[in-house]
Parts: sequence; structure tokens; C-alpha cells
Amino acid sequence: MLALAVQREEERFAHHEELRDFVDIASHELRHPMTIIKGYSATLRWYLENMRSEAVLEAVLEMLGDIERGVDRLERIVFNLLDTDRIERGKLTLEMRAEDPSSLLQRVVDEMRERRPQSPIHLHLAGSLPAREMDGEKIGQVLVILLENAINYSPPGSPVEVEAAADDQGRLTVSVLDRGVGIPEKDRERIFDRFYQVGDASHHSSEGLGLGLYIAREIVKAHHGKIWYEPRDGGGSVFRFTV
Repeated sequence: MLALAVQREEERFAHHEELRDFVDIASHELRHPMTIIKGYSATLRWYLENMRSEAVLEAVLEMLGDIERGVDRLERIVFNLLDTDRIERGKLTLEMRAEDPSSLLQRVVDEMRERRPQSPIHLHLAGSLPAREMDGEKIGQVLVILLENAINYSPPGSPVEVEAAADDQGRLTVSVLDRGVGIPEKDRERIFDRFYQVGDASHHSSEGLGLGLYIAREIVKAHHGKIWYEPRDGGGSVFRFTV
């Protein structure tokens, strides 16, 4: 009886710790883009009311770009929270149709190149990839999550590789490779857990609430596939998933 009571208290404490870490991370993630949007909006108003020059126009355009990126970041946070809620309630739905993997992967990579132009992304397709039944939007979301992580945890300008190949049964394997910091062995079993952050959550340096890999895992599982991590030879990370 005592052992059961202790176990329950440990579970309750772990839940509270997870919730506290989530609140800390969410507060940081929401506050940063909101500060950018609020500060730049006030500065833009002052510029437009007081100055007229080519230099001011360039500064205004740069600030508008930062505001747009801040809004995109807030949007991703909200969408991740909504996806997590759907997953937890068993409401994750798939719209399955035959997709051309080559076109899908190329489209996602092109979008990421536009969003993160400072980070080279190289796509390597192993021959002709056969059409595959999948929810193309959600599989694209998985690739975006992996690419965002690869870029965020890599040195500025470090290239990221995307590889795709199909086996004899047409099953698709997609891999994302980077030359970033890698993942410590002690964290590898938990990186797909909800809200989990590698290292100290209160001092994390990359974007996110610790939901991306959790969402990616659940989407891949819904496709009866699997997703996993491997350390990359020479340093860095490799994430692979099958559908």
C-alpha cells in the first residue's frame, strides 16, 4: 500500500514538473515574437509619421519581414498545440490519397528554402519513387518539423540533406541529415515524448515547445510507419521515417 502511494505521488510530481516546464517554455516562445511585433510596430509608426527616405523604406521592409516571421512562429505554436490536443483526444484524421513522393518532397523543400534561405537544403531522390497512399499535407508537416529541428540545432549556414528511397514493396523511407550538435545518448529515448526538450528546458536555445517530434511520431504511426533517430557518422543527427 505504501509503495503504491509513493508511486502515485511520484507520478503526480512528474506531471507537475512536466506542466511547469511546459509553461516556462510556452511563455518564452510566445513572449519573443510578441515583443518583436509590438516593438517594430511602434517603430514603423514613428518612421512613417516622421521620415521619408530610401533608407527608411529599406529599414521598414526589413522590420516587416521580422514581423512576418514572428507571426509565422506564433502560428506554428498555435497549430502544434491544436494538433497535440487532437492527438490526445484521438481526433487525428488522415485524408489518404495516392501521392507522388518526389513532387511532395520537392514542394516542401522549396518552401523551406524560401522560409530559411540562410540554410542550404539538398534533396536526393533514389531513382523514381512510386506513388504512395498517404496524407500528403501531414507527411509534409513531418518533413517540415524535421527540417526545422535540423536547421535550429545546426551552425548557421550548415547544409541539411534530405534523402528518399523506396523498397521493393514501394514503402518510402525519408531521411533528414544534419551536422549539428547531435543528441546526447541520455536524451535519445525521450526525444519523441510530448513537451520534451533536450537539455535544461529553462535554458533551451532553439525554437519550439517540445511538441514537434511528438506530433511527427503520431502522424507517422497513424500511417502505420515508424520514425527514429540515429547519430550521424562524423557528427550530427539523422532522423528517418517510413510510410
